[in-house]
Amino acid sequence: MAVKDIAAKRPEWTIPEWLQGLLALGSAIGLVALLLLGLALTRSSLTVVMDGHRIQVRTHARTVGSALRQAGLELHPEDRISLEPDAPLRPGTEVQIERAEPVWLSVDGQTQQLRTHATTVGGVLAGAGVQTRPADEIRLDGQMVDLDTPLNGGTLRPAQAGRAGGQRLANADISSDPPQVCVLRASSITLDDDGVVTTLHTTAPTVGQALQEHGLTLFLGDEVLPGLQSSVESGMTVTIHRSVPVRIDVDGHTILTRTRAENVAGVLGQEG
Repeated sequence: MAVKDIAAKRPEWTIPEWLQGLLALGSAIGLVALLLLGLALTRSSLTVVMDGHRIQVRTHARTVGSALRQAGLELHPEDRISLEPDAPLRPGTEVQIERAEPVWLSVDGQTQQLRTHATTVGGVLAGAGVQTRPADEIRLDGQMVDLDTPLNGGTLRPAQAGRAGGQRLANADISSDPPQVCVLRASSITLDDDGVVTTLHTTAPTVGQALQEHGLTLFLGDEVLPGLQSSVESGMTVTIHRSVPVRIDVDGHTILTRTRAENVAGVLGQEG
C-alpha cells in the first residue's frame, strides 16, 4: 500500500514551452533547407551564346523559351535562334542567338520601326523592299550617307547578375537609341532656262535651293517663275527669263547693269 502511495505522488515531467518553440523552429528551418537543397539539385544549366558572349543560366524552366524569359531576354520574331523556344530543356543545353537590331525607317512620309540583321544602310532598305533612285537622298541619324554606310545600331550589354545565382541577359532595346534611316525622294522638275529645256532631279524644298543645288547662277534682272521661295513639286516647270548685260555711258559716267528690256527706252526707264 505504501508503494502505491509513493507512485501516485511522483510528478510527471513535461517539455517546457520555450523548448517546444525551439524544436518547432528547428523543424521549420530544416524543412526549408531541404526544400532549397531540392530546388538547387533540380536546376538545369543552359548555355546562351549571344553576340560573342557565353553565358551560363541556371533555371527550373522546362523549355528553352521559358529559360530565356526567366533570364530577362525577350525574343522577337526576327531574332535567329538555334533551338525552337518550345524545345525541352535538358542538362548541358546550348542555344545560339542572333539578335535583330531595331531601326527606325522613314520613307515616302511613312515612319516605322523594324528589326534587321543588316549591317549597312543599303541592307536595311533592301530588307524592307525599298528601292532608291540615283537622285534620292539617304540620311542616317540626320547625316547624308550612301548605301554602303555601316549601320550603327544598338549593341547588347554584357550579362548581369540574376536571381538564384544565374545571370540575366540585357535587351538591346534599352542600351541605345535605334538608328534612324530616312529616304528623301527626289522630285523631277522641268527647267526652261531662256529657251533651253532640261530636267532636274532634286530633294531641295524650294525652287531657289534646287537651282543652287544644280549650280545655276542667277543675275540681277533675271526673272524666275515661280519665285525662288516657292515649294518644289514633282512635275512642275520652272522658267528663267534671263537679263542681258548693258553698258550705259552718260555725262562722262559709265553704268554697267543687266536688263530684260527690249529697247533703249526701256533700259533708260529701268535705270531712271
